[in-house]
Amino acid sequence: MAGMVKLHALPLAGAAFAFCLGIIAGTYIAALSFWLVMLVTAILTGVVLLFCRCGRPVHIYLATFLAFFSLGGFRLVQFTWYYPDNHIIRYCQGEQLHIATVRGVISGPVQLTEKKGALAKYDYRSSSGTFFDLDCNGIKDGGQWQSVSGIVRVYMGEPSIELRQGDSLAVTGKLYRRRVGDDEIGSAVRRSRIIVGMSVDHNELVERVATMPGSFPTLLENTKNNLRIILCGEDSAYDSDPDSVLAALMLGDRHGITAQVKEAFLRTGTMHYLSLSGLHIAILTGFVWMLLRLFKLPRWLLGLIPAVFVIGYMIVVPARPPIIRAGFVTVLFCLGYIFRRNSSPLNLLLFCGMVLLLYNPLNLFAVGFQLSFGIVTALIILSPAVIAEIVSDPTRIRLKEKFELTLLDDRPWYLQFLSKLKRWIGSAFAVSFVAWLVSLGLIAWYFSRISWFGAINSVFMAIPVTLAMLAGSIKILLAVLFPAFTSLDTILNWPVKLLLWVVNSLGQVSYCSENIPKLPGWFYWSYYSMLLITLYTGFVRKLYWAKWSLCGLILLVVVLIVMLPVCTDVDHMEMHALGVGHGCCVVMKMPGDIVMVYDCGSYDDFDIADREVVPYVRSLGVNSIDALLISHSDLDHYNGVPDLASAIPVVKAMVPAGFSNYFTQSDRDMLAMLDKEQLSLLELSAGDIISGKEFQAEILWPTNSDNISTNSGSLVIKIVSKGRSVLLCGDITPEVISQISSKYPELVADTILLPHHGEYSHELKLFIEKLGVSEAVLSAGRISADRLKSLQALSVELHQLERGRTLILK
Repeated sequence: MAGMVKLHALPLAGAAFAFCLGIIAGTYIAALSFWLVMLVTAILTGVVLLFCRCGRPVHIYLATFLAFFSLGGFRLVQFTWYYPDNHIIRYCQGEQLHIATVRGVISGPVQLTEKKGALAKYDYRSSSGTFFDLDCNGIKDGGQWQSVSGIVRVYMGEPSIELRQGDSLAVTGKLYRRRVGDDEIGSAVRRSRIIVGMSVDHNELVERVATMPGSFPTLLENTKNNLRIILCGEDSAYDSDPDSVLAALMLGDRHGITAQVKEAFLRTGTMHYLSLSGLHIAILTGFVWMLLRLFKLPRWLLGLIPAVFVIGYMIVVPARPPIIRAGFVTVLFCLGYIFRRNSSPLNLLLFCGMVLLLYNPLNLFAVGFQLSFGIVTALIILSPAVIAEIVSDPTRIRLKEKFELTLLDDRPWYLQFLSKLKRWIGSAFAVSFVAWLVSLGLIAWYFSRISWFGAINSVFMAIPVTLAMLAGSIKILLAVLFPAFTSLDTILNWPVKLLLWVVNSLGQVSYCSENIPKLPGWFYWSYYSMLLITLYTGFVRKLYWAKWSLCGLILLVVVLIVMLPVCTDVDHMEMHALGVGHGCCVVMKMPGDIVMVYDCGSYDDFDIADREVVPYVRSLGVNSIDALLISHSDLDHYNGVPDLASAIPVVKAMVPAGFSNYFTQSDRDMLAMLDKEQLSLLELSAGDIISGKEFQAEILWPTNSDNISTNSGSLVIKIVSKGRSVLLCGDITPEVISQISSKYPELVADTILLPHHGEYSHELKLFIEKLGVSEAVLSAGRISADRLKSLQALSVELHQLERGRTLILK
């Protein structure tokens, strides 16, 4: 292996490593005074050793390490837990909502909240609204205005299209601490520093204090809107996949990406193309560079104009770590070009990362930051060596000066072309392979997914992505220079259509992507320990060990492939009851890697499938659902079924007999969506049996009778595996409970999913006593205290499903 980076050129590596370790340590030691004492001590020790020459270099290195380590811990604790005395969080103490009037300026784009989910139009409980971030400067509490700081996330109960970024408002509402699920002020909230929310019921409670049409935020928002209109049309509604993909490629706006397109990019392992990064910056900056070269500008302008373009582009697009990293490095490279100074790419990368972490240390725990900086670091260190192994080293033919090379290479033109093509393809595959190898563990950990052909697909997708971005650049250029010239829009959309065709075609390849379960911790420790060894050995030019550690990484991937069937298959029955609020969703994993899903719906969230069910099912390593059972035709039991079926392949969909007797319009829409997925419904009735390896599912209800209501016709299933049994009851009524008890006098069960979300009755009490149930699962979003008390009085262990939590019974 050749082409490694020299050690003496990378003085920031140790400091960056120590800084990151300090941030991690700061999550465990939250004492600000401890880190401050550590930081001051390390700095003073380093100064004494450096200027007094009282120690060896190793002591200087140790003092430097401790200083940056302490700085990382100090900054994390200070950033996470300490706020100014006048921060608005001071008005959110206690459990009760604080009603106040807050004055400030809208600091970000105003966004409309939308009902999501395939059947969201039937969501009559929630309504569309508006939310935005308000940079506060005053609060009216107790009749007097007081100075205040901090940003508040304002949620309005009604949609508003009149508000814009830069408007100064006075908003009256209820202040509260923001939450993520059940985690109050969780890491995602702290990372944004927007830890306070405000609920506003009506638009009348929002008063416009002043409008600043010439302000920078307003100008920025107008620029973004104009770019969206140029790329996506006047309505800018993202009503087609080409428009939404082009907006994502050029502006980082992924709002309009459909679930089908997103799934295609995820399956192929090329989702990074829809996230602005160094590749996008390189394409756009290269396009600007080529245009400037035509005018033969002086060197300083050739470096200055692209740098200014990149800075402006970074202001317009979302400020995500990958785009900040790429833009920062590009600007420094442009400055180096102007002043004819060489620079270390790794030094620039590490410096940029430390600046971002100093500003927001919680970025270290964000998957986008880890993927972006981890992959680029590995590319800088390892790619030259890997490319040299795959492609013949060009230095072997550099016997003369550069201008004499053409005289030495007397091969035919087509051989020269093939040689260059081989070098380009080999380099592209080497870079893509290193990036895939580094990202494999992170994607498996965070997304429970592996795209086995991600490295190959990335190479195939590079050309259509480049063409699509160049087409978007030309559209913007033509709109600026010739506003009335729009006849080429149709032609310029073809590269985006080509990109969609390529990604959809690659996504259809068998075994292209695989959902995997949470792997054992030892695998992740081994994988990333080996990766760190590979980076270190490449860093210090230990070529022999770098080769073997890289082979060790590949061996671990092989171990993963062999280990996956063992991790996904179970030798016993597992019941996963998801807390979806007022609804129901139960995932049953059976021996033989058989998966059954009983219901998928919730009145509390019509987007429950995409938001909770699909990610959880994928985290179990489920790549297909063998049986999707819908207990009955109530929305809170099936409104997530279409989204689940479109995200994860379903072998069979099953409903109770008589299901078609109670069709509503929502039922018809659901069936039409399942028909698009080429799923037909199989009706089940009492006596039907679903059997497999070491398990059996018997249908106990309904009978073939037609004179039963929707709830009374719920699908009741008893699943038995290795002596353990589970009874799933749907929404059956007390009358049906009595009939089932009479029809099956020998019926017993270990676990029961309480019928009708735990509706208590005397029949239920007798039924549970007869069954000999030891555990009962209650799937209900809201339940009265009296009903809960009655259920708790039953002689069973009651498991109440909390929203966002999952109960696992084995």
